[in-house]
Amino acid sequence: MADAALKPRRRWLLRAGLALLALLVVGWFARNFLVRKGLEAVVTEVTGFPLEIGSFRLGILDSRIDVGGMRLRNPEGFEDPRCLDVPRLVADPEFRTLFGRNIHVEEIVVDVEEVVVVKNAAGETNLERLRALGGGGKEKGNGTKEPPKPGPGEPGQPGTQERKEPLKWRCDRLELTLRRMIYLDYSRMKDGKPAKEEFDLKVDHEEFRDIDGPDKIVRLIALRVLQRTKIRLSNISVESLTAGLEGVVGDLAGSVEGGLKGIGKSIEGLLGGKKEEAPKKKRR
Repeated sequence: MADAALKPRRRWLLRAGLALLALLVVGWFARNFLVRKGLEAVVTEVTGFPLEIGSFRLGILDSRIDVGGMRLRNPEGFEDPRCLDVPRLVADPEFRTLFGRNIHVEEIVVDVEEVVVVKNAAGETNLERLRALGGGGKEKGNGTKEPPKPGPGEPGQPGTQERKEPLKWRCDRLELTLRRMIYLDYSRMKDGKPAKEEFDLKVDHEEFRDIDGPDKIVRLIALRVLQRTKIRLSNISVESLTAGLEGVVGDLAGSVEGGLKGIGKSIEGLLGGKKEEAPKKKRR
């Protein structure tokens, strides 16, 4: 009789255990999905470019994020879709901040295999279209650009009742590796192919601290690419590229060549800020 009475209780306990396990599995997948979507949203918000993620792993007992095969693609208007190839990104965020607009990340390690700078047939590069560098607007008739339109819920968007709060974001430590850059110039075609150059960037595990916005990571990458190559950009100012990086770069003047002041002077020529005077002809 006692055994018969215990059987229903065991079945109930088994069912309750299975239900709890199912809830934990569903909760883990939901947590994984939400954090992945949050990462995609942040990257898209600061770049304006579409993002592809190959693999995504979120720690079971912690909030460590391990991303593989992350690729940033160019928007419409560029003949080659590639922009940034990141084989691996590892981040250690404070979990309770992941679902709001005030995110704290203790450490990010970014390994960039390839940066592809594409200059289209109209003479615009994909770097100049990056939202973090002030790009993303549409061309007006007079050749200037309109500012990017705010998305749904953002300030300035008509017909929205709720507005997004500004994204507050802080990273204590960034470790950055940049391996190579490929430059494709579709304004200079030969035999149906664009002019192509490759550069070894040699940015190996450089460390930066106290970065207060994901847009500054984008600008740091652009800054290092411009330092290590000879490409020219015409629609980005030195001020917009280096704004807010004084503390980040200046504190590491030893590892970042020349410090911020030296960078500013060297970049001014790279960005086309100064017009080169034509060589004077010698009089006979």
